[in-house]
Amino acid sequence: MPYTPIWTLPYPALSDAPNGPAQLQQLAEATETALDTLAEQIPEPDPPDPNCLLVHTGTVSNVPNETNFVVPTWTAAERNGSWDGFPMWTTGSAIITIRRSGLYRVGAKLAFSNDSDGDERDLYVLKNAIAPSAAASVAFDSNTPGNQTGGGTPVDCEAPAVLQDGDQLRAVVWHNAGNALTLLGNTFSGYMRFWALWAGD
Repeated sequence: MPYTPIWTLPYPALSDAPNGPAQLQQLAEATETALDTLAEQIPEPDPPDPNCLLVHTGTVSNVPNETNFVVPTWTAAERNGSWDGFPMWTTGSAIITIRRSGLYRVGAKLAFSNDSDGDERDLYVLKNAIAPSAAASVAFDSNTPGNQTGGGTPVDCEAPAVLQDGDQLRAVVWHNAGNALTLLGNTFSGYMRFWALWAGD
């Protein structure tokens, strides 16, 4: 039997004795071998890039004065990417866990409730920490509100950060209003948001 030039698939020649079943079996087996070889040459696709975007749809009451306060229990994920089967966020957690080392855009957005005191309102995204420091603070914003009206005091931040597999991110706030404040969720100020979005290797 002759063979095709690329995958060497057999086919009957006019001079071959007729034997349809045997000739078809040879062709089928050769085709299986060729397809198996081809499949080995096709790389497995990588999983989608790991992106995480959390929202807090309620409010967070009683954020204490002059205390590093980890924003707790994010209520939902608009994106919750995974890598090698491990998700970046677990329902009810305050933490985004990095699952693939590389460059990310990390940040958060929220608003403090109105308060007559015009002192400082801070927002941090911290890496592997619950208190700000030079090494831990990967994104930051601060606002010193005047006489507050309307939708409260917004703070939002975003910055690039090179992160490692296993790093943990938290959104942390601080204020010195002299009394407890509220973080606004489902209002016209918009949901609280917290994110780590893949930007590359």
